[in-house]
Amino acid sequence: MLSSVEWGEYRIGDLFEKVKTNSLRYKAKDFPSHPTEECNLPALTAGIINQGLNTYIPADDGTTILQNVISISANGANTGATFYQPKPFAVLQDAYAIRWIDQEKELEPNTYLFLASAISSVVYGKYEWTNKAGWARVQNDLIQLPTRDGAIDFMFMER
Repeated sequence: MLSSVEWGEYRIGDLFEKVKTNSLRYKAKDFPSHPTEECNLPALTAGIINQGLNTYIPADDGTTILQNVISISANGANTGATFYQPKPFAVLQDAYAIRWIDQEKELEPNTYLFLASAISSVVYGKYEWTNKAGWARVQNDLIQLPTRDGAIDFMFMER
């Protein structure tokens, strides 16, 4: 028999931190929308198609390569679009990545998907061009997560 789910309210900034990345000198318009031999690293922009990975750039020495994080579009028509990024990528422009603060707790892919959905349900549509979804704002938003015995129920999210 399934018991009813309890829900707790959590501030996004208490669970996640913004990932620091090196600023890239590139603009999305300077690169292809499909991988090439030279430009084969997906780059995150403020787009919504292909989880915001709309451009491919070269993976040079200054590029911060991320994986297993959540991305948030901070600007443009898709402000607040939130995605789990399981594969390597770089942040190019108008977006950023956040990661789970507790690095000792390894999150499963389904948990990331659940968390990305919880964040998206709060931030997507709340922000716009003149009220951007930057980390300074988003970190203070509250999300609902399942709990068991007063703690976040990761097993529930994974299932």
